[in-house]
Amino acid sequence: MKFLVTGAAGFIGSHLVDALVKGGNQVVAIDNLSRGHRKNVNSNCQFYELDICDRSLLSEVINQESPIDVIVHQASIINAGIDAEDIDIDLAVNVVGTINLLQQITDSGASRFVYASSVAVYGRPENLPATVSETVPAPIASYGIAKLAAENYVKYFCSALTDVSFGILRYANIFGPRQDLFGEVGVVRHFVEALARSEPITLHGDGNQTRDYLYVSDCIDATIASIHSGQDMLVNVGSGKATTVNRIIEVIQDLSEVEVKISNHPTRHGEIGNFWCDISDATRMLDWQPQTSLKDGIADTMNWAATEYLNRQASTS
Repeated sequence: MKFLVTGAAGFIGSHLVDALVKGGNQVVAIDNLSRGHRKNVNSNCQFYELDICDRSLLSEVINQESPIDVIVHQASIINAGIDAEDIDIDLAVNVVGTINLLQQITDSGASRFVYASSVAVYGRPENLPATVSETVPAPIASYGIAKLAAENYVKYFCSALTDVSFGILRYANIFGPRQDLFGEVGVVRHFVEALARSEPITLHGDGNQTRDYLYVSDCIDATIASIHSGQDMLVNVGSGKATTVNRIIEVIQDLSEVEVKISNHPTRHGEIGNFWCDISDATRMLDWQPQTSLKDGIADTMNWAATEYLNRQASTS
């Protein structure tokens, strides 16, 4: 099969490309390298450095590479927090960029469109876990608003304007190797980076706030299962478990050979409080369950971060 993957040099996108190439597929990879890194891109794919906001260039590439079987839209911009959000960029990349891609479905020949959305669309749900069927999306930040708008455009283009099936995956807090330092979703990455640098871990609040953490390989497994499904779907992709930030620190301490030091700070503006999501729809529709334990996922991330830090030191010395 032939796939087009946007955000292919980024954290999740690059792992997805690796898995698709390993499966013997052709992959057309797109990334503007604003957040992604060229070194992450699998050498056995066809890579284009371009911005999905550039409608003309995007159209040119898709026409050149068509027919494409499946489009997997991973490209996105995540803000560092509510205080650092840029609404214009959210709108341009997360909404207009998505529309640009959707407008190319017919020319691409694709029969399926898979969109990487986010649990940020839920905001601060009163009842947990958040479910697709019962939790009304109420995003509290520009990123979540943009993601929800893009979801609606995906459903509109695929259901009303074409006969292309869609999969919308609301990713929880995905972590693992290649994750950049940005935003609240990168808490594991922030912590292991601090440890690699022999610096204190910055803890905002009391650490009892919960999130839903999923290791990247499990996220990729769910995404690939969605790719090969013919069903229209909107599902949560997470661990289905509530894990406190303090638990993350405990696991890092258990795995570390040195004492983990904590630098305490006030709760940040815009915190969502507690969150975790229900994944029963994904389990039922995709025949999928997370396989990687929190400890094993963090251990892999720590090993990667330590190596990455040493390589950076070597390159600057």
